[in-house]
Parts: sequence; structure tokens; C-alpha cells
Amino acid sequence: MALPEVYTFSIGREIVGLPGNTKADLAVGTVLYDTITQRLTFNGQPLSAPLEDELAVLCRERRK
Repeated sequence: MALPEVYTFSIGREIVGLPGNTKADLAVGTVLYDTITQRLTFNGQPLSAPLEDELAVLCRERRK
């Protein structure tokens, strides 16, 4: 089975507490991981080590 060279996933945030008990999803951005270069980008911008740490925190919070 061939795996993709680039993985893409969206980062978003669920908004709750809107009038009428409605919910909405807010798109924050897109992360791309290139398996060849092993680089991560967020909305086309390279992620440096501090930004990778922030992204990891956001991902952990989203899993909860």
C-alpha cells in the first residue's frame, strides 16, 4: 500500500453558546506535513520549534 508523501489536516475550533443553542465550527488553518522533507507548515508558513510546541498543545486540547 502506497502512503501519501504529504499529509494535510485542518485545525478548527468549535464555538458553543451561540443564540438558540447553536454551534459553529471556526476554521483556524491547515497543517501540512511533508514526509520527504519532514517539514510542517501552518497556512503555508514553516513551523519552528516554538510553534510546533503550541500546535501540540492545541492538538492535545482538541482530543479532550
